[in-house]
Amino acid sequence: MNSNWRRQAIAVPPLRAGLPADLAALLADADAAASRGALFDDDGALGRLIGRPTTSMQSLVAASLHG
Repeated sequence: MNSNWRRQAIAVPPLRAGLPADLAALLADADAAASRGALFDDDGALGRLIGRPTTSMQSLVAASLHG
């Protein structure tokens, strides 16, 4: 999928909800960056920031499916 088209598509719901265009664009750009791995961190920075170990998405899904 063309990344520019994706950013525009992601910006539509916030715009329809009444958010300013600049904020909708910011959210769309953040989503696009996250999809390219911008939030990946393997050095534990997030865990140090929040004061506890982080949990992988795989672990969260498995825990929710198994009770």
